[in-house]
Amino acid sequence: MKIFIQLLLVTLLLISNLSCSQLEPADWAIGSWTGTASAGQEQTAIRINVREVAPEIVVDIDLLDLGVIGIPTRDPVITENTLELAIPSDSGLQPVLLERQTENLLTGTWSETGKVDARLRLQSTDLFTLPSEQRLTSQGDAGSLGLSVIMPENTSPPLAGVVFVHGSGPEARDASRYAAIRLAESGIASAFFDKRGVGESTGNWQDADFNELASDVLAVTETFAATTGLSMNQIGFIATSQGGWVAPLAASMTDELGFLITISGPATTPKEEGHWNVVRELRLAGFAEAVVSRADAIMDLWDLGIMQDGDFSEYIQALNAARNEDWFAQTSMERIYSTDLPEWFINWYQPVMNFDPMPYLADLDMPMLAIQGDQDEEQPWDRTADLLESLAQAGNDISIYIYNNVNHAMHLINPDGTSPRWPGRPTDFYDRQINFILESVD
Repeated sequence: MKIFIQLLLVTLLLISNLSCSQLEPADWAIGSWTGTASAGQEQTAIRINVREVAPEIVVDIDLLDLGVIGIPTRDPVITENTLELAIPSDSGLQPVLLERQTENLLTGTWSETGKVDARLRLQSTDLFTLPSEQRLTSQGDAGSLGLSVIMPENTSPPLAGVVFVHGSGPEARDASRYAAIRLAESGIASAFFDKRGVGESTGNWQDADFNELASDVLAVTETFAATTGLSMNQIGFIATSQGGWVAPLAASMTDELGFLITISGPATTPKEEGHWNVVRELRLAGFAEAVVSRADAIMDLWDLGIMQDGDFSEYIQALNAARNEDWFAQTSMERIYSTDLPEWFINWYQPVMNFDPMPYLADLDMPMLAIQGDQDEEQPWDRTADLLESLAQAGNDISIYIYNNVNHAMHLINPDGTSPRWPGRPTDFYDRQINFILESVD
């Protein structure tokens, strides 16, 4: 559920309106300014884009190491030698003040509540322009699906094609745009779409099971193939998180797909995935497996309450009995396994709780790359790796790559488990996927 909230916050950030500033008194700032933000020992790549939309300018920011593009800013002000703006975030506005040192150099600060100001050093570069994006619609079982297609600019026809498969929650197409741009730079076309009931897509993701979400993926894939001229065996899926359940289902509905990449995608049931956060907390705290089994049994009663249409009486009784046990305070069980659940969630979770992706993964007739992080807090990455390894040993064309010190969102974390100020991604994260795609369709 934490990923639901994070994706929602990112989506709201990306689609918020850009604020504008008048071109006067100076237009020296128009262009892209690329460099680093530094605080203590941490550093991240940043690009600030100042664009003329006469008679005004708009400013957006790309955090390149984080894989985030087009963050809108508020209230940009340009003077003869300064550029001021504010970055909206869930913790409030974050002021940025830049001073012109030379014609090609800006330095300044990026302030964030409760943190030391980050130092910015940016060089003037050519204005970054997004690759052309074709906005289309596809017809799915729930109606219209809004999608975007990005084609490589210097490779015609494309070398391959990717359809991005959503994670959980109300995910809009914007979440995959940065990855699509990276693929386009290597000659790979991409399609990314608004989940049903989000953005320009009709329907409601809250009452869609995995089969229905898989049918949406296939509808978009067919539109993507017709638009690009790619054959189905040149097209594959990149599926994140919940997409690890949806994508194999979608792949099972066609025997022509070229490849599959899952990122933090479980090979377990949603029920087992749902228990992982508490199981992981207890193991990290050093409790014996007998204690883990005790907690697991209590969570089973929460699952039973879901299947009993919200009758959590047995779970509540077991929860109360465990409150004084020494392990209980070490977990987030009571917070995560709430009994105050909306009806839509109960209705949605009932039919998917025990979904097993393994039969569909076993039947895949295509190369698969599974990328996992060994600090995944949302799904049992080690159990998933073991299950996929068993398929690989049985002859399936499955490659498994596990990043160290990487969480569910594929962000690097510190060795002590804390999150850096700017949780970037492994340096080869995109190149690994690109190489796999090109080898799969060669």
